[in-house]
Amino acid sequence: MTSSQNPLKLAEILDHTLSFIDLRRDLLTSALVSRSWVHPSQSRIFASIYLIGEHGRRLIAVLGTSRHLVDHVLTIRIFNFTTMDPESRRTLAELPFSRVTDVSIGTDNNDPSLSAAAELDIRALLRIPSLTDVTAHLKFESWDSFLRVWDGCSIAIKHLSLRHSKFDDWEAHKPSDGSTAPQTRNPIRLKSFDGISCSDIIAAWLLDPRCPFEVSGLEAFRGSLPVSKLLLPVITESLDTIKILSFSKETMQNVPFTWFPNVTEFDIHGPQFAFDFVRDIPDDVRSQILAVRLQLW
Repeated sequence: MTSSQNPLKLAEILDHTLSFIDLRRDLLTSALVSRSWVHPSQSRIFASIYLIGEHGRRLIAVLGTSRHLVDHVLTIRIFNFTTMDPESRRTLAELPFSRVTDVSIGTDNNDPSLSAAAELDIRALLRIPSLTDVTAHLKFESWDSFLRVWDGCSIAIKHLSLRHSKFDDWEAHKPSDGSTAPQTRNPIRLKSFDGISCSDIIAAWLLDPRCPFEVSGLEAFRGSLPVSKLLLPVITESLDTIKILSFSKETMQNVPFTWFPNVTEFDIHGPQFAFDFVRDIPDDVRSQILAVRLQLW
């Protein structure tokens, strides 16, 4: 059978074969087999990049000097963003990512709040056109700094997590009503929002005219006090669309199941409350539930 008669091309077979390799060192070895193995191996080696410490600095340097590798990147995970080497962080922000769909940016509790330079670098990453999933666990210096980070962010964003995000010193940085103009473009409709343990001020941002996002069509909502107290009365338009709900006793103890008629998955926080909750699920609701995850802490 000739290659023209064979519906499976060598490149497709090779790519499928490499999909079974999980270890990075094995993928590095496969890239040395022959020239035809280089591209499919590199596409898997660089599909997800994890940037932390010296390893992260070297990886950014490789991407900076070998720009063709940037096209392989789909997921970016950044640890200790505010303490990252400023030159590496700037290089990362200037790379021409075109296929990245998922960006996660985090810091340790002891890390400083975002500097002006770090703020600009995050803005560049959040503007990647293909970006759909954003996780930002950060400490912001001020309300205005937080607002600026989202200026011009990708309109493709559908999933947003601000879990544990907070302000450095809220009392010293109260919101200024006119510091940032309201959004002029159409709001970006989120499908999921995770606000567990984030500042109540950040939750209030979702209701601010300067926020680029719309939460009335959520399919998944994860929130603890005080986020839920602020948002639940506002997302009433989402009650029919929410399918995944995460909560604690304080959040949902007075909310009837009828509020969320189409929920199929629950994440429940708190040991005793979790068991009581499962026991008391009404029969008509129980039949539609596909998963209950208990967070026992």
